[in-house]
Amino acid sequence: MKKWIIRTLGLGLLTVLYLGCGGDKSGGTGVDNGKVTCEPGQKRYCSCGGLIMGEQTCAFTGDAWSICGCGANDAGQDAAADGDGDMDADADGDTDSDADGDTDSDADSDADTDGDGDADGGPDPYQTDTDTMALWHCDDTSGNILADATGTHPGTGSGDLTSVDGRIDKAVSLNGTTDQFTCANFSGYLTTSFTIEAWVKTSAAAAGVIVNRESGTLENDWQFGINASGAPYLTVVISYTDITMTATRTVNDNAFHHVAATYDSTSGNGTIYVDGTESGTASFLPGLSADVAIVTIGDVNSGSQYFNGVLDEIRLSSKVRTPSEFNL
Repeated sequence: MKKWIIRTLGLGLLTVLYLGCGGDKSGGTGVDNGKVTCEPGQKRYCSCGGLIMGEQTCAFTGDAWSICGCGANDAGQDAAADGDGDMDADADGDTDSDADGDTDSDADSDADTDGDGDADGGPDPYQTDTDTMALWHCDDTSGNILADATGTHPGTGSGDLTSVDGRIDKAVSLNGTTDQFTCANFSGYLTTSFTIEAWVKTSAAAAGVIVNRESGTLENDWQFGINASGAPYLTVVISYTDITMTATRTVNDNAFHHVAATYDSTSGNGTIYVDGTESGTASFLPGLSADVAIVTIGDVNSGSQYFNGVLDEIRLSSKVRTPSEFNL
């Protein structure tokens, strides 16, 4: 037994819904409107707009419920006739409701469900903008160079880097005893407001530097790291006066955390963040001045405060960024 249902839509178009074995569903809302009795060997048809989208041998005898919607049905046949049993109109052969060929329910082609373009369900890598002074993705997998996405400040390692899985793609693992990267071409930089941030993973009970800016005279320096208690800190030194801002949260639990610190060169105000939440403030001296600067990742230039753990997505910006600009 087959039914023809002819409906006129508000646009004046004639729409034909052609249904067979399994029941009928005229509204396209996912709610069953009725059922009919299937006979062995009967075929099911489901269509909208006058087009027959496919057929499927009924798998049931007796009463069977149908969930037929516009352009697709639930009997293993959709509008693309790919036999994947989903309710989409693509031909990707998967069982979700999008057309990207993976098995999640978002519309990107990775294996997560947040639609952000990476494969771990986490945040996207940063993109450089006009305020980005340096951006080390830490995705390098061999050699001793830590590439800078701006192309200006690559880091040269004390030895070959160790690549591990990161919070975003790959990351660099530092051993806490000898690993550090010295970054090029920073002379005259870092005289403005800044934000320094990174993803970190550590279980160390010893202090370690994430990024250090050091001048030849120790008059205009700053240091961003994790102290021996596991709390992120930022120290700013101006005219031989050093002030340290320390977070109220610790991060040495062997899990990834986003840590960030800001400095306003006009007011001297600083803020430190852990996982996007404010965790401390300080009033530094204002006015970093131009100087010959050495920037190191994973240690100070003298080699005495090595970071023990994993660093990922290190970004240095020439502005005070807010948490809305962090990729968390």
